[in-house]
Amino acid sequence: MILNNKVINVSSNSIELNQDGENIIEVVWGDKLSSLESMFSSCYSLVSLNLSNFITSNVSNMNSMFYGCSNLKSLDLSNFITSNVNSMTSMFSGCSSLVSLNLSNFITSNVSNMNSMFSYCSNLKSLDLSNFITSNVNSMTSMFSGCRNLVSLNLSNFITSNFNNMNSMFYGCRNLVSLNLSNFITSNVSNMNSMFNGCSSLLSLDISNFNTSKVSYMNSMFNGCSNLKSLDLSNFITSNVNDMTSMFSGCSSLLSLDISNFNTSKVSNMNTMFSDCSNLKSLDLSNFITSNVNYINSMFNCCSSLLSLDISNFNTSKVSNMNSMFNGCSSLLSLDISNFNTSKVSNMNSMFNGCSSLLSLDISNFNTSKVSNMNSMFNGCSSLKYINLFNFTGKDIFTTIQNYNNLSICINDFQQINNGDNNLKKNNVTIFCEKDSDETPKKKKRKKWGNDWKTVKILKEFKALKRYRIIKRLKMLKH
Repeated sequence: MILNNKVINVSSNSIELNQDGENIIEVVWGDKLSSLESMFSSCYSLVSLNLSNFITSNVSNMNSMFYGCSNLKSLDLSNFITSNVNSMTSMFSGCSSLVSLNLSNFITSNVSNMNSMFSYCSNLKSLDLSNFITSNVNSMTSMFSGCRNLVSLNLSNFITSNFNNMNSMFYGCRNLVSLNLSNFITSNVSNMNSMFNGCSSLLSLDISNFNTSKVSYMNSMFNGCSNLKSLDLSNFITSNVNDMTSMFSGCSSLLSLDISNFNTSKVSNMNTMFSDCSNLKSLDLSNFITSNVNYINSMFNCCSSLLSLDISNFNTSKVSNMNSMFNGCSSLLSLDISNFNTSKVSNMNSMFNGCSSLLSLDISNFNTSKVSNMNSMFNGCSSLKYINLFNFTGKDIFTTIQNYNNLSICINDFQQINNGDNNLKKNNVTIFCEKDSDETPKKKKRKKWGNDWKTVKILKEFKALKRYRIIKRLKMLKH
């Protein structure tokens, strides 16, 4: 081996060169080894490798062999005998300058682990793995993660019956246009987290054969698949899934999504689940069981085409975060959340921000005793004419409302107005206030905002009034 312009003889069973990797320019080797694990790991200055004299017939471990060789542009492994190799984890991970890789001679029948094998080989445009035998492989976590220039990938020969983990398998393969996984057997897979995350060029994806009965993690599974227009998940069994965070986030081209078969009884996190699904016009969640869900923040964030959303069945008794839940749902005309239990919620920041088409919103049941952040909660709800904030607590509830006009608000104490004066004085706002006092309904209280005088009437037992009476009284007071 030539190291720092000196020839070094190596005869040990294994060797790592990463500690001097920055100084290695070329390696010529002729000794026989049993392990090549991390041999050239982090040799980021290597621009070429002559491995023509390598005898690998006894090698069982090639883990991280070329890990981080970021300047290698080519690699001739045509003489490699891999019949005894059982692990190839991260073998080429981080070889970001490789433009081609010929592995047609590889025998992988004994390999059990291919985790991150090609991860972040970011300049590879194609990869022929038609000779790969994967019948003994149990994990391919992040196998092609970060292969952002791969245009095609033929995995039709893959036998996946023993796979238990497909986490981030194709993560960041942003130039893959199609992917045929019709041969995949997934009955033993428990993790599909970020499996297709960032596959932004995929136009179609046939996973109708997937058996997901053992899967626990589907978070970010299709996150960022921004060109997918349809997705058939009718066969999905989700009874064991506990995390659906960002599952469809960024699927901005999806026109429809049928998940009526989903069993969500074990799911604890639905944070950003449909965020940025900006072309979805409807979504049937009538089967969703949310009794174990803790987080639904940004769940429908920027679903700007949604016209209706039936979540009247949602059980939110365990939810602690509703931040930006409906943020940017600018086409929603109505929203029934009268069943929402908000007793444990601490964050409602921007919850309805940008819901500019909402004509009404019944939140009279909201318990905000634990909420510490309501900033911009109703910001941009420009079509709302009435909001009942009677059960809202705190002196900053008017920081929740901006960009409104001709709005009528019900509160329970004038002290809640203080922090909202600067916003209120710019708009034509009518305030109703119920407060325990000796004042009779006939008495009026006047408050000056800017140059305009607003008349506020103290109404006893306002909460008990029916909606039609509220509207009628609003009209009377305006005159």
